[in-house]
Amino acid sequence: MLTGCILCMFLVQGCVQCFSIYMPQIAAETGWGVSRVAVVSSTAAGGAFIANLLLTPALKRLSAKTVLAVGALFLVLHMCLYSVCTNVYLLWLAGLLGGVAIGWGTAAPCSILISNWFVKNRSQYIAIAVAGSMFGSVLQNPVAALLIERLGWRSAYVVQSVTVGGLALASVLFLISESPEKKGQKPYGAEQTAASAVVASGGVEIEAAKRSLSYPLLALGIFLIGLSTNTENYMPAFWQSRGLAPVLSSWVMSAYSLFAALSSVLLSRINDRLGGRNYVLLTTLLFTASLLVMTYTGVVSSLPWLILCCIPFAAGAKKSSILIPPLVVAETFGPKHYSSLIGLFAAMLQLGITASNFVIGPLLRWGYSISFSAMAVVNIAGMACVFLAMLKKPYRTEICK
Repeated sequence: MLTGCILCMFLVQGCVQCFSIYMPQIAAETGWGVSRVAVVSSTAAGGAFIANLLLTPALKRLSAKTVLAVGALFLVLHMCLYSVCTNVYLLWLAGLLGGVAIGWGTAAPCSILISNWFVKNRSQYIAIAVAGSMFGSVLQNPVAALLIERLGWRSAYVVQSVTVGGLALASVLFLISESPEKKGQKPYGAEQTAASAVVASGGVEIEAAKRSLSYPLLALGIFLIGLSTNTENYMPAFWQSRGLAPVLSSWVMSAYSLFAALSSVLLSRINDRLGGRNYVLLTTLLFTASLLVMTYTGVVSSLPWLILCCIPFAAGAKKSSILIPPLVVAETFGPKHYSSLIGLFAAMLQLGITASNFVIGPLLRWGYSISFSAMAVVNIAGMACVFLAMLKKPYRTEICK
C-alpha cells in the first residue's frame, strides 16, 4: 500500500513539476513570452483546487484507488495537450488538467488510503508518501532536460506522458485494497491496544465538524499558509537578482527539493509525538526565520551559507506545507469522516497557492524585501489560525479511551 502511494506521488506530481524545465523552451519557440506561459502555474493550482473540492462527492461513487487511476489518466491528457497546443490558451487549459492530476492523483487520495491502513506512525507514513513527489521532482527534471535536448519539447512531452502516465497507472496495482477490513486485516498499530482501535475509528460527525469554530479557522489558516509558502517559486529569481548564476540557482533548487523531502519525513515524527500544533508552529518558525535571513542578510552571496539556509526554508515552504492538511484534519476532527473532510482543506491550500501569484507579483514592484516580509507575516497569521483551530478542536482522543 505504502509503496503504491509513494510511486503515485513520485510519478504524477514529480512529472507535473517538470514544467519549469519546459517553460523557457516553450516561450522561446512560440513567442508567447515567459510571463504568459508562467500563468500555467496558476491554472494548475486552480485545477487542483477544483479537483479537491470535487473529491468528497467523487469518493461517494468511486474508491480512492479509482480516483488515483483517474488522476493518472488526467496526467496523460495534461501532457499530450501540452505537446499539441497551438496557442497559449490551450497551454493554460493543459495546466488546468495537470492540476486535476495533482488533486486526484497525489496527496489527498493517498492520505486517505494511508489513514485507512495505518494507525501507528500514520503521520510519518503520509510524509514518506508526500516526499515521493519531491524525489520525483529531483530525478525527473534532469530526464526532462535530456529529452528536450534530444527530441524537442513537444516530442519530449509525448514520451514523458506515455511512460510516466503508464507507470502511474501500473503503480495503482500496488494499492492492495481500499481498507484492511476488506482483506480481513486490521490497520497497522490498531491491534496493540483496544483503546487504540477505538481511537482509530473515532471522530466527530460531519455536521458537528462544520459547526465547530475549528472548521473555518483551519480552512483560513491553511489558505494563508498556501498563500505564503508559495514564495519558494520566486526563490531562483530572487537569488539571481542578488548575483547568483542561473545554473547555480537551479542546482540549489535541486538541493532544496532534496532537503524538503528529508525534512518532511523527519518533522512528521514531531506530529506523531507532539501533535499537529507543534508541527505547524515549528515549520512556521523555520520558514519565516530562514526567509527573513535570506532577505535581509548576505547569505545569497555565499553558496555554502545559502545551501545551509535552504534547509530550514525547505522544512516550512510549499513542498512541506502540502503535508499540513492530511496531518491536522484527522487530529482535529478524528479519522472517522476523514475522507469526507480532507477535500475542502486540501482545496484551501491550493486556493492559497493560486492566489499567491496574484498577490506576490504586485508586491514585487516594491522589491523582494517588502513582498517577502509580507509573506512572513501572512505565514505567521496562518499558523495562528491553525494553532487556535487545533486548540479548540472538537475531537478529543481521551473521550474514546
